[in-house]
Amino acid sequence: MNTEWTVYLPMPADPRSIPLSFLCGGRRITGMDESFSPRMLSDETEGTVRTIVWEGTDSSGLTIRTERKTYADYPVVEWLAFLENRGCENSAPLSDIRLGVCTLPLKNPTLQYSNGDNRRQEAFSRFETVLTAPFSLEPEGGTSCCGAFPYMRLTDGDRAVNLAIGWPGHWCAEFTPDADGTRIAVGQKNLALYLKPGEIIRLPRVTLMLTEGGEDISRNTWRRWFIEHILVRENGEPLKPKLCMHYYLEGDKPEHTGATEQGQIEAMGIYHENGIHPDIWWMDAGWYPCDYDWPRTGTWRPDPVRFPHGLAPLGEACKKYGMQYLLWFEPERVRAGTELYEEHPEWMLHIDDSRPEKETCMLNLADPDCQDWIIERIDSIITESGVSIYRQDFNINSPPPESFWNRYDEEGRTGALENHHIQGYLKLWDTLRERHPGLWVDSCASGGRRNDLESMRRGVPLHYTDVGYGNHPIKQMQHRLHFEWIPYFRAHNMVWDQPDGTYTGSMHPDRWYDEFSFQAAMAPSLTSMLHIRGQQREYEAARLMHPIWRRAAEMMLRADYYPLSECRADPHDWYAMQFFDPRKGDGFVQILRNIAADEESFTACLCALEPDARYRFT
Repeated sequence: MNTEWTVYLPMPADPRSIPLSFLCGGRRITGMDESFSPRMLSDETEGTVRTIVWEGTDSSGLTIRTERKTYADYPVVEWLAFLENRGCENSAPLSDIRLGVCTLPLKNPTLQYSNGDNRRQEAFSRFETVLTAPFSLEPEGGTSCCGAFPYMRLTDGDRAVNLAIGWPGHWCAEFTPDADGTRIAVGQKNLALYLKPGEIIRLPRVTLMLTEGGEDISRNTWRRWFIEHILVRENGEPLKPKLCMHYYLEGDKPEHTGATEQGQIEAMGIYHENGIHPDIWWMDAGWYPCDYDWPRTGTWRPDPVRFPHGLAPLGEACKKYGMQYLLWFEPERVRAGTELYEEHPEWMLHIDDSRPEKETCMLNLADPDCQDWIIERIDSIITESGVSIYRQDFNINSPPPESFWNRYDEEGRTGALENHHIQGYLKLWDTLRERHPGLWVDSCASGGRRNDLESMRRGVPLHYTDVGYGNHPIKQMQHRLHFEWIPYFRAHNMVWDQPDGTYTGSMHPDRWYDEFSFQAAMAPSLTSMLHIRGQQREYEAARLMHPIWRRAAEMMLRADYYPLSECRADPHDWYAMQFFDPRKGDGFVQILRNIAADEESFTACLCALEPDARYRFT
């Protein structure tokens, strides 16, 4: 990294330069000044990561604790901060709380950003704006990736700053031009409160990567850092490509509401007898008592009618066939009439007081007793069933989670409930992973609405959207953004293209998948839509394409990524991308002609190849 940039990374020896700013009783506090008697709690290096922790307490008992991480092998700095009241009385009002507050030497840079997963076809679109005036971004409704994506890039010629925000709730990012460049600040959007004695709040984590050399270098430096330092490990090893299979149409019931012990185990055997060997056996919503209505969540026990011996026989069958067992949960949504709703009404957040028969509540993860209960219940099922992958969904959309939090915030404590709920959500994941070494999390929220960098330190988005599973051009736009920012994700190889050359939201009338849909679903993880009752030609296609996908997926997780075409989710376009690993000198190129493309050929200019080297194309 050019030394010019280092002056914009606050130095560890000066707590006043900590990029934290807030109002306390009307007084502006910047950094950690002498009134807090700051002291360095620790300065530790593990591998290439150095973590410095500062703490200070003022005369009222207000305490600031900050963590600063730097990476010897990458130009990255990360900040995390906590505010605590160690006094005996309520603190003064705190507001305008921002972290990562610094001015970067970029004059009117271009900001590249996205709308994230807004559950519409235009989701994961990419946008650019030149920062000549103040500009801000924030998601919708209280989930971190809905309407705005917490990953963005500022570019100024060859220089670039990658910015990522770690907050699974409602964050905000503010950009302001000033005389020295562009000022940035990040925070929880709606947070203005006093702290009660003993109360702790945490701020969104801020990650900055500073690069020079152009957008390709910026993109691939981020990918390498993410894969090396952020992507979850499995028993200490880097996560490998994963082929997922399931059997969820038992008895034509939705999701897994019709699943049975016998049917699931028989399906595993049929796949393996036919030479199909998944890495993951996927059990989604509906395995609990729900009367074929999978959103009826809140009784977290296996349905005793369909699973008389619990889920342990399924876990044992997965081990027999060399598969990992993935199990779906949605702890934060509770339907009236379920165990949690009836036995713990004190933990229910209601949107109003009408209490309809099919009311949906949000579980109050801000409550420590609630946290302990749900952790113990989920932990017991993971233990008894031999679960390897904990899948957590979050389908509170209309009204959104923010509506529940806002209704229950106390006077003068805006954002307190959201803050403590997010802390409870992270505690749930952290505790389960601590108790089950090797366990990892599949992060889902009606698709990809909660995949901020703090969540991605604990899990991966195996289900990154509910939109366009079989619409190849839409999927290309979704993948374009994920390959750049969250390089491990999963895709379906569904076919939605119709005989007339259009796309609908349903399966092709004659087939669920074909070889083209395998190509369109190239991602580090894949769900193969081969049904156990599929025809022999479908099994043959799967046996042909699974090894091709696996070879490509392995390269996706170690090679650099280069988009070679525009990506507009347009069926008239060609789509092209390249992966190349300069360390091994190999990679692959994928060029797809979409269903309505008129041109019969496409020319791609490959990237990063050595002009004097010889390459073999296969």
